[in-house]
Amino acid sequence: MISPGFPLIIVFLGIIITTWSKLKKIITKQTFSTTKPMNKLPPGPPKLPVIGHLHLVGRLPHRSFQTLAKIYGPIMHLKLGSMPVIVVSTPEMAERLLRNHDALCAKRPMSDVSHDLSYGSKGIIFTPYSPYWRNVRKLCVVELLSSSKVKSFSWLRKEEIGKLVSSLKEASTENKTVEVGASVGGVLEELIYRMLYGSPKNDLALRSVVLEALRLSGTLNVSDYLTFLAPYDLQGLKQRIKKLMVIVDDVLEKIISNHEDEAKREQRTHRDLVDVMLSLVKNSDYPSSGTSYEIERENIKAILIDLVVPAIDSATNIVKWALASLIKHPEKMKKLQKEIENVVGMNRIVEENDIPKFHYLDLVIKEIFRLYPIIFAPHEAMEKFSFDGYKIPKGAQIFLNSWAIGRDPTIWSDNCEEFYPERFIDNDIDTISGQDFRLAPFGFGRRRCPGTQLGLLNVKLLLSQLVHCFDWKLADGKSPENLVMKEKFGLVMSMANDLVVIPKFRLNNI
Repeated sequence: MISPGFPLIIVFLGIIITTWSKLKKIITKQTFSTTKPMNKLPPGPPKLPVIGHLHLVGRLPHRSFQTLAKIYGPIMHLKLGSMPVIVVSTPEMAERLLRNHDALCAKRPMSDVSHDLSYGSKGIIFTPYSPYWRNVRKLCVVELLSSSKVKSFSWLRKEEIGKLVSSLKEASTENKTVEVGASVGGVLEELIYRMLYGSPKNDLALRSVVLEALRLSGTLNVSDYLTFLAPYDLQGLKQRIKKLMVIVDDVLEKIISNHEDEAKREQRTHRDLVDVMLSLVKNSDYPSSGTSYEIERENIKAILIDLVVPAIDSATNIVKWALASLIKHPEKMKKLQKEIENVVGMNRIVEENDIPKFHYLDLVIKEIFRLYPIIFAPHEAMEKFSFDGYKIPKGAQIFLNSWAIGRDPTIWSDNCEEFYPERFIDNDIDTISGQDFRLAPFGFGRRRCPGTQLGLLNVKLLLSQLVHCFDWKLADGKSPENLVMKEKFGLVMSMANDLVVIPKFRLNNI
């Protein structure tokens, strides 16, 4: 997303630079295609000096890249200011790139905003591929995201989702409106807090302020691409993120301090992930965990941010997109409700062991992953390398455009813009492993999301409960066909508008 002031900067620079560019072209007789064979960049549009192709990138970069790829092909080179960007727009090209060069693309680009958000690259998401990154990722999987850990929290999911159903049932009785994102995000926030910290969030709410920080990190910052403008902070992003991080740090410090105080008082050791991480801090009062590496207090804070927000925000947006799509297509809603009724009946809510029996639910979720891919974090080339006859510069941002892949008619047929879950019947696409590049909602390669199992289970549980327990209608008497399905760009793709609806409880008295 580009801030309102950003296009004015581009227009102003463009007017000056275009004139200079034309004069230079006349004088030097140079063109944009003078690179030598076999040492050339991938194809791309003519660029302007200084700003490169920034003027071609709109508020929804994934759509801009999709449009340009139709002209310049499945692998394309752009220059955003001084930053080289490689855009890959087909699953075949993405697979060849990562099968052969995954290790060289296993880094995430670091912007000014993400640097502050990650405490100087001390978490997981923005940390360079390294032994530290591998150790921390493994720690999070073992202590929170493994199959056994996910299963051990089934009682907690039942309790928190039960609270959501009760609150929506109350809204139904009073004919009140609810905003789906707030309702779903609230229950996920409570769930993740209790998994991570062993206690309810109470006054330690972190999501809202970190979501604002993530919104800023998803903003196209002119200073990241025109680095000579960085000292001026023209969009005010540095100032805003620094103010937000003061609040974030205060909340995280309280969480860590509470754990230290409780550990001393109760003489406990490793109750949850925060306790385990504290045992890795040098000179900590905690017993050593026996690992061969140490971390600092800021590492714990950065890791907690990286775990809290994606776990909440990604799942919230998937559920929101799915429910909106089902409301817009009532025949699909009825079909899913019927499937769940056949398994569960109308006298109880969905249990976790019911989930594997919902085959149409799987189709619906796959279709949402295809139409509204959630994760848009680019890779970065750690070294210069050659691919498909082209050179990929060191430091280039590599954007695997899952939006374009999900809407490619050569893969998904001419109805690729439609919500049609049935396209996945008898389809062998695997969304879990990250090895099928036609549909990899949790990312590609070494940097794919480690919380796939937990995230997918939360999505299935929440969506099946919302569909089974309630009928839904839009607020203010709006017609379902008029529901606007527009996105806004960021590290996590979300709906541009709130989904405000009225639930109607449909089960027998329970």
